[in-house]
Amino acid sequence: ISTTWDPIPWLRVRASRSRDIRAAGFRELYYQQSIQKGAPNGRVTNAFTGLTNDETFVLLTGAGDPLPETANTNTVGFVLAPQNWAQGLEFSVDYYEIDLKDGIQRGSSQLVVNNCRDSFNLTGTLDACGLVEFGLVNGAPNTADIEAVLAPYYNDLPYEAEGLDFSGNYTFDIGANRSMSLRLLASHALKQQVVIGTGRLVRDLAGQVGNEGFLPDYTSAPDWSINLIASYNSGPFTITTQGRYTSEGTLDQVSPRRDPSDPLYDPTRVNSIVDNTVSAYFTQNVTASYDFEVRDTQAEVWLSVNNLWDKDPPFSAGGTGGVNGIFYDRLGRTYRMGVRLNF
Repeated sequence: ISTTWDPIPWLRVRASRSRDIRAAGFRELYYQQSIQKGAPNGRVTNAFTGLTNDETFVLLTGAGDPLPETANTNTVGFVLAPQNWAQGLEFSVDYYEIDLKDGIQRGSSQLVVNNCRDSFNLTGTLDACGLVEFGLVNGAPNTADIEAVLAPYYNDLPYEAEGLDFSGNYTFDIGANRSMSLRLLASHALKQQVVIGTGRLVRDLAGQVGNEGFLPDYTSAPDWSINLIASYNSGPFTITTQGRYTSEGTLDQVSPRRDPSDPLYDPTRVNSIVDNTVSAYFTQNVTASYDFEVRDTQAEVWLSVNNLWDKDPPFSAGGTGGVNGIFYDRLGRTYRMGVRLNF
C-alpha cells in the first residue's frame, strides 16, 4: 500500500508499506556438500560430553520444504521538482526500514547437535535426534561418539536494515543542439543487523566493506555508496563519465576483528588484527559514442574506459585475491570498443 501527497506543485511526499516474500532458491533447495571426518570442518563439539573435537562426518544439504521468507518494508520520503527556477531538476530522499523474520540460512552441524542435546535433556530419549547418527555400544546409541550429522538449510535468520536513499537528476541545455545531464545515486546505511552462528550473536554490519566469507547469509553495507554520472551531448556525439565512491569502512564486524583503535583490542585473541579499517575508494569510468548513418542504417560506434586512473583496490577480503569485488575494481584499467547497428 502506498500514498502520495502534493502539497505544492514542486513538492511530493510519499510513503509505502509492503509485505515481501521470497521463496527458497536453487542452493537453498538442492545444495549438498559432504565433509569427511577429521577434515577442518569434519568435527563438532559434542554437546553431551563437552569434547571440542569429536570427529564427525557432516553432510550439508538443501531443505525440501523451507517456508518462504517474509518481511515488512516501510518507506517514507519526498521528491523536489522545481518548475521555473530550476527546470529539469528532480531530487528525492527516501528512508527505508526492513524487518525480516524466519530467513532461510545454511545448515549448522553444531546447531543440530545442540538441539539434539536439548531435546534429550527435556525428554530423556533420543527421539528428536533424527539428524544425528551416534556410535553404538552393545547395540545402543553412544552419545559420547557422534558419527555423522545431517545439517539442512532452515528458517531462523532475522534481518533488520535501515537507511537513506538519495537520487537526483538535472538536465539542461547549454547551447544549440547541446545539453548536459547530471545524475546522483547515493545510499547511506544506518543499520544492517544480522544474527551470526549458533551463539545467536547480534552484529550490525553497517559500515563493513570487507568480504563476508564462504556462502554467507548476509552482505556488507558501506556507510556511504555514491554514484555520480555526468553526460554531455552535442548532436551525434555523447560523452559520459561515472564516478563511483565507497566510503571508508571496516574489514570485519562479524567476528568482530579488533585493532588497536578498539577499546576491546587484545593481541592475545585470535580476532585481533593490526588494522581493521579499509580506506575510502573512488574510481572513474568514461564512455564516448558517435551516431551516424550507413546506407539508410542507423549505427553507433562507442568506446569505454573503466577505472580510468587505474586505481588499485584496498585490501578488503581474507579470501583469494584479498579484494571484495562488490565495491572495488579488481581488474584495473580496461578498454572496450564496439559498434551497434539498427536495421
